[in-house]
Amino acid sequence: MDISFPRDIEAHIDPSEGVAFQAIVDGDRVWCVISREALEDHFDVTSSSGQSWVSTFNQNRGRIEEVATRLLERSSGTERLLSTGDF
Repeated sequence: MDISFPRDIEAHIDPSEGVAFQAIVDGDRVWCVISREALEDHFDVTSSSGQSWVSTFNQNRGRIEEVATRLLERSSGTERLLSTGDF
């Protein structure tokens, strides 16, 4: 399974979940979302603003993408929600 994370579409706030970002799995674009709870528990988000979540995502993107890759491989490339228990 070929998984990459494009930089042409910025991560953005998903108001109901956290921060949404895209992966490309075997040529298909797939949305992933890291939950607000995971950002707070594992990456020390200090503000409840959406911009703070995106900033924290960008600062920790490598680790978040590692976890997303593992989850995408397990789920055969379907859309994923990364929760606090995944880290």
